[in-house]
Amino acid sequence: MVINYEKSNDFKTSGKIIELQKPEVEYDDVFDVNTLYFKKLANFRQKIRLTSPGAFIIKGNIEYQACIEGKCIPDGVDFEIKVEEFTDAVQNKVISTPEAPAIKQGDTSAPEVRQTTDTGIIRTATAISTSTNENQPEENTSMWGFFWIAFLGGLLAILTPCVFPMIPMTVSFFLGTGDNRRKSLTQAAAFGISIIFIYTLLGLIVSLAHVGADFGTVLSTHWIPNLVFFVLFIIFALSFFGLFEIVLPGNIGNKTDSMVDKGGIIGAFFMALTLVIVSFACTGPIIGAILVEAARGVSIEPIIGMLGYSIAFALPFTLLALFPSILKKMPKSGGWLNVIKVVMAFILLALSFKFISNIDQTYHLDFMSRDAYLAIWVAIFTVTGLYLMGKIILPHDSKTEKIGVFRMLFSIASLTFAIYLFTGLFGNPLTSLSMFLPPPSEKAVVSSVNETTGTYPGICGKAKYSGFLHLSNGLQGYFDYKEGLACAQQQNKPVLLYFKGHACTNCKVMDAKVWSDPAVIDILRNKYVIIGLYVDERNELPQSEWVTSKNDGKVKKSIGQVNIDYQITRFNTNSQPFYATLNKNGDLVNQPMGFDLDISKFKSFLENGIAGSLKSN
Repeated sequence: MVINYEKSNDFKTSGKIIELQKPEVEYDDVFDVNTLYFKKLANFRQKIRLTSPGAFIIKGNIEYQACIEGKCIPDGVDFEIKVEEFTDAVQNKVISTPEAPAIKQGDTSAPEVRQTTDTGIIRTATAISTSTNENQPEENTSMWGFFWIAFLGGLLAILTPCVFPMIPMTVSFFLGTGDNRRKSLTQAAAFGISIIFIYTLLGLIVSLAHVGADFGTVLSTHWIPNLVFFVLFIIFALSFFGLFEIVLPGNIGNKTDSMVDKGGIIGAFFMALTLVIVSFACTGPIIGAILVEAARGVSIEPIIGMLGYSIAFALPFTLLALFPSILKKMPKSGGWLNVIKVVMAFILLALSFKFISNIDQTYHLDFMSRDAYLAIWVAIFTVTGLYLMGKIILPHDSKTEKIGVFRMLFSIASLTFAIYLFTGLFGNPLTSLSMFLPPPSEKAVVSSVNETTGTYPGICGKAKYSGFLHLSNGLQGYFDYKEGLACAQQQNKPVLLYFKGHACTNCKVMDAKVWSDPAVIDILRNKYVIIGLYVDERNELPQSEWVTSKNDGKVKKSIGQVNIDYQITRFNTNSQPFYATLNKNGDLVNQPMGFDLDISKFKSFLENGIAGSLKSN
């Protein structure tokens, strides 16, 4: 926050503005620095020296940012402080402007401004207080969704051959510590808490490793990490198929296992650590997928992901220790565990191609089309279904003359899914899978070209970069801010600024599930000029268009680097998708929004942007 005073012949400021409360300190992963902020109330005091004995008015403004759910909008308010003629009678009087409401997050109403006088003839002090709403913003729904996805990943990890056989052995260890039931339950609880602590600590380390505002973008789009993840997923898949076994160095597990004998809380912790290490040969792909996806979001997501995963992972050990009678009803380890392992191998094989697709889309290599991607998935899940039916037998499988009911149902589900994917080769948009699939090709989307003029609604001419950058659902727009704004001025339309990415999963979901709505398409096509700014586009700009960042001082040379730097500089956020509505002059007219699958909410957002644009014009 910055406080500015208008120049006046009646007073001069004396000294610096003083903070009357100690600010909180928090690391900002966007700007890679520690930032200072105040909770609920902030008081500042500025001493002034009177140069006129008569009454006068101090005028100025406060520049600040209002933030909601990681999105920040710069704003400001003007203020006036009436200073009475200085006499002994008013020397210690407090003069206040009319009480203003507290600033809610995202609100732009004026803050409370107070003026007080110190004892003495030549000096006064001005204190400015800014209040914020005590209620914190609601939890980000996508964050909760990610938590539950990670939780399901933890449940899946329990069924792997590295973990499931250890459940009865581990629980029996706690139950066999003696006749002291209370002690065994305490150790079991410590064991579960230790698992959660270890995995959450791993998430914290990944969170702290965010080394810059564009870390997630680089991770999700650069060919090196994507190729590494592709190879790792393939290696784990081949291992799960039984081609070879991944074994961690024995001394790692042995050292932690030797500490278990110490007993008590310490023994429980090292037993948990041993389980985590031993199980990694099976759970590595699940943990890796969670951390990779989390690293693309806000800095807290790796912690949230590992917390959800670890809670589910620790759950059976703790519950069975509390209720040991359930242990007798658990299925024995056997061939069914290998079946689960093989099915996981098929899933890993399918997911590995997403990393190849990321490379293809970001670098415009055009070797992994949507149809090719779908064909690979159809083949994988067809073979999975046949395997579950017993038509395909691998070396490590147990001989079975008949399959069970559940195995038959999963086989039907896999084959049905393959048929569903097959329909995508003939035009089915497969909206529910948009986060995993490459976007439809432009040829597959019905264009809305005006056959008379040869142009598209919403644009003034052929857009820069339109040869390799596109919008979804047949919509037309611009991919350069200045060019799009010029068209908005020409057509007297508001602008929808859309920060997106080739590898942005949530962008694909929004495009498929929200932008595809007929009412939304109608508004976007006819009432807005859309400017789609890809933050991960790696094509280099001419040297004349390079930008030196005000954030890190580095020269931004590619389209994506310039766009993400502009997003961070103007909106103080680097998350995608991110939507902002502007008037034809480029002024913000509405509260920006991010990922939200509520179609009516997005439609209202667009309508409010139109209304705000008309009002500002």
